This record gives sequence, C-alpha cells and structure tokens, in this order.
Amino acid sequence: MTEETAPPSVKVRLAAYGLTVVVILAGIVGFEYLLARFWPITTAYQYSALTDYEFRPNLDIAFHTDEFSTRIRTGADGLRLPQAAKTGEKVLFLGDSFVFGHGVDGEQALPHQLETLSQGRLSVVNAGVPGYDTRREVKMLEQIGYRLSADTILVGFVLNDVLSNSGEFWFSPTATGILRYLPFPALGSLVEYLISDPAFVLFRLGITIPNRFDHLACRQEGRCAAGWSATSHWLTRLKSQSGNARVVLVRIPMPGESAAETFVGNQLGDDARRLNMDYVDLMQAPGLMERGYYKRDGHWTPEGHRLAAAYLWARLWPLPVKERP
Repeated sequence: MTEETAPPSVKVRLAAYGLTVVVILAGIVGFEYLLARFWPITTAYQYSALTDYEFRPNLDIAFHTDEFSTRIRTGADGLRLPQAAKTGEKVLFLGDSFVFGHGVDGEQALPHQLETLSQGRLSVVNAGVPGYDTRREVKMLEQIGYRLSADTILVGFVLNDVLSNSGEFWFSPTATGILRYLPFPALGSLVEYLISDPAFVLFRLGITIPNRFDHLACRQEGRCAAGWSATSHWLTRLKSQSGNARVVLVRIPMPGESAAETFVGNQLGDDARRLNMDYVDLMQAPGLMERGYYKRDGHWTPEGHRLAAAYLWARLWPLPVKERP
C-alpha cells in the first residue's frame, strides 16, 4: 500500500509560478543585454509613424562584421554625422543604406565625399537610412525638406526599391506594431526583423540562404509591373514636393546587375525626363562595378563611395575647362 503524495499548497504553487516568471524575465533581460552588446544595430532605430522607423538621435555605436568595422554616429536630428558644412549650395541626399554608408564611416560615405570634393561649394546632408525606399524618402522629404530649403535634392535609387514601393516586399529593422510598446526594444526589433526578412538576419550571422527574395528579377522587362508603376507614382510625388529645388535621380546599381542590361536605366531615364529631373546612372562610374563592393555584404567599400562621389561631382557640377586639374 503506497502513500498518496499531498498536492503542493497554494503558497508553494504561487512561489513556483513566481520563480518561473522571474526566470523568463531574467532570460529576456539577458537576451536584450546580449543583443545590445554584441549586435548594437538592433538598438539604433526607433518607431516613426511617418516612415515606419528612423535612427535614434545622438547615436554613437560600433558595428562590426567579418568584412568591416565602422561607427554609426547621428546628430540630434537622427541624421548621420558628420553634419553638412555651414555654407555652400545646400544639397539633400535621400536614399537607403548605400547613401547612408553601410559598411563605412560617415566621413567615407558618398554624401560627405561629395561635399569634400566640392571644396566648399556644397553643403551636403546625408539623409540616407538603411532600408528606405522611394515611398519613405518622399515621406522624409515632406518631413524635413521645408527646414533644409535644399537647392538640390539627390534621390538614390536601388533596384530593391521597386518591390518595396508597391508593398510587395516590406522591410523594417525595428518594431512597428504592438511590439514597439515592449520595454525591450532590441528584442522587439529582432522579432520583427526576423519576420520581415529572416534570411537577412541569418546572413548577418554568417549563414547564407540560397534563393533569397530576388529583387534582381525587376531588371527584366515585363517583370515587377506593379512595382515599377508604384515607383513612377512616388517619383512624381517627390518631384511635386521639391519646390524650386533641382532634383537628380541617381541610380545605384546592385551587385549582379550588368551594364549590358538596359531596361532599368531606360525606365529610370524615362521617368526622370517626364518629371524634368536630371538623371545620373552610377552603373557608368569607372571602376565602380569592378572594385567598389564588399564581396559578401554587397555594399560599397570606401573605394566604392569615392568612385561614386567622383562620378557624381563630374556629372552634376562640372568645372570650367580652365579650372580642371
């Protein structure tokens, strides 16, 4: 005959439940700390009702991969440092991670390189934010354009903007839904990052995923019709918000694109002419496609930013013949 074990008392059960909650919370806090410590980019963004997300102001964080080590610094306005020069023709450079300078320091990024080349002629604001598409760039222009009163607006365009512009592909590196209310921003950021683009997160962790979402399909005529239509719509809206500023559409080629393929350049050139914009195709920048990209990451190296800036400067602000070096 065996003795029956008495059920645990209410106090014991409550203590067990409480201990479980403490362990779970400790695990979340520990995970949050590890994310912020070893992958600080997850804490770099904050929610924006206008553009879904934006950089936090006054950042100063390190960002390391096996290909580069950089620092991400932002000013009180959340835009990347160094700030634009105080004097000179005001240039607002809208764009995504290429314009922002993913993989390089702010001083090495295209906007600041362009300002440096001008030797005091230009004052260039780096308004690039990784992951922004034309839609978000329009929203940013509507938000900050009035106070900058730019003389020239440069609009970086990358092929992955096409499907983002139509909503067929959605990306956000921070929580934009209910998770943004959690007191653990890094964890909420990672969860939505995993939802929006899990292959990219794994790629950042060194795990390559074959057949990842193929933005390069949009370089083919007849593909991504909704995306290209949305792109034309947002470029039209951007032009309408630019006031009297000169607007320049700047094509930034992705690895895998080829100068022999003319569809993308023709499509963007046609939109630029229709909207009375200037158009510069960085596919034509000497040496850029051959030696300007990190092999694994796919963004520009410091050399890539230098080559792009030199080509833009020569195309958009040509010096008189007698002043050329």
